Amino acid sequence: MRASAISFVLVCHGARFFSLRSEAVRIALWMGPMGVDLFFALSGFLIGGILFRSFARGKSIGTLGNFWMRRWLRTLPNYFLYLLITIAIALWLGIEMPSLWKYFFFLQNLTHFWQPAFVNPLRQGFFEESWSLAVEEWFYLLTPILLFAAAKVAPAKFRTSSLLIIIVSILVVSFARTRYVASVRPLLDASVRTSVVYRLDACMYGVCAAWLKHFYPRLFPRGRQVFFILGIAMLACVLFFLGPKMRDSVLIRALRFPLSSLGAMLLLPLLDNWKTGGLGSGVIVRISLWSYSLYLAHLRVRTLILHFGERLSPWIACALFLFFSVLLAEFTYSFFEKPIMDMRDRWSSRRNTTAHLMPNETPSA
Repeated sequence: MRASAISFVLVCHGARFFSLRSEAVRIALWMGPMGVDLFFALSGFLIGGILFRSFARGKSIGTLGNFWMRRWLRTLPNYFLYLLITIAIALWLGIEMPSLWKYFFFLQNLTHFWQPAFVNPLRQGFFEESWSLAVEEWFYLLTPILLFAAAKVAPAKFRTSSLLIIIVSILVVSFARTRYVASVRPLLDASVRTSVVYRLDACMYGVCAAWLKHFYPRLFPRGRQVFFILGIAMLACVLFFLGPKMRDSVLIRALRFPLSSLGAMLLLPLLDNWKTGGLGSGVIVRISLWSYSLYLAHLRVRTLILHFGERLSPWIACALFLFFSVLLAEFTYSFFEKPIMDMRDRWSSRRNTTAHLMPNETPSA
């Protein structure tokens, strides 16, 4: 699922080298948002599973501290590395930069949700993919607090209260987003799609799947083939029908986000049981390991190709884009990301917290 998500994002941004008048290119452009939705659902599933098991063992502030320390050591080093690289490239190429301090505190897309004609600075070429990382960081901060409070206040009713938190969170955000779209009719989809306030529910769908797996482990895998097919059908509907018509209907603009998140959630029972060792699994695993570095690296590569390769044919430009993106991601993963994660795991081992890991959690989790 992680490998598919980053592949969709690469297809989307690689398609920008070609004419936007092509129907195939227009569909490819919608694969990027769908890839991000897959990332959101997967993050919610993995993080939700870790939190449910952690709170089952203990409900202390130390449990929260251990979770946040591991999560931030996983996400922040790469983020700040590529933020600094982005600043350096912007200074070199003369790209206008917005208020940089917001990017250091994940505030770049927190406050623009109320403006009907807002021109998102993330769309102007500066660290534009960071909007999704801000959504996830706020999710990592807020969700553990909500679940911890439920586990602490009423431990005997944690199963019910945690489900209630998940459902209420999804409904509140969905209602606020729908009301905003219907009343304000924002000129740009970016003011909805990239808003932290209006996208926090995307990760909660994954938490819902993690809740079902944790409290009903025998029920979770039942019917996984049927749910997988249904999830693929929902995602295909969003990709081929709802996506291109986003600007034509308030109803479609409201339905696109929950339908995509629900479709991604329905894939989880089947993919959670996927085992390595089959045909092509080595490539899939490798891409998934690179995915975070690849997500942060690829737009830096595209910026440089667009600047220095204006006369290249679209196919050559796209090939160079993919090659150097993967090369930079492999370099970042091997010499920066993985050493930091190894250090994190050694730190966790000394504090006897490795039991908080999922049984099948890989270093990329």
